[in-house]
Amino acid sequence: MGGLSSSFFLLMAFSLFCLVDVVIAVKAFRRGGETGNALGAACLGAVVVNVSYLLSLFTKDHLTYSVLSSFYFSGIDFCLISLVVLNWFFVHPDGKWRFGLGYRLLCAYGAFDILMFLINPIWELAIGYEFSGNAIPCFTYVMHPLYWLHLAYSYVLVGVVLVELI
Repeated sequence: MGGLSSSFFLLMAFSLFCLVDVVIAVKAFRRGGETGNALGAACLGAVVVNVSYLLSLFTKDHLTYSVLSSFYFSGIDFCLISLVVLNWFFVHPDGKWRFGLGYRLLCAYGAFDILMFLINPIWELAIGYEFSGNAIPCFTYVMHPLYWLHLAYSYVLVGVVLVELI
């Protein structure tokens, strides 16, 4: 595939993903309740991830790339936290169970992680960027320890969801 056709394919694919996420989010929010709202929030987080990642692929400006990447990583956190909440209400439909200390700690670290990525364009605490000269993307990541904590945190959230479903 040539550069233009691969760019067009990426644009169409990510646009389709966003459309599906928005449709599911609207239906979930209309359904309401804890599960509907959690699913809607997860889908809106996925829209942020899709849009910010797609736009970051085509920018050549360091600050713009950094801001979009921060939205991308924060969106991943928000999406995964929403999925943990959705899973909690799915596994405990009676509503008698409340979030324990472990869940509160996961959410608290998630808030910290989101904050770190939102201020990352200013101080590059979690991840830095170097111009690579590639067509797509133009920058490569320089991972710092907070990035690796973000990655581990993301996998922990996925693991929590999977363990609860088993």
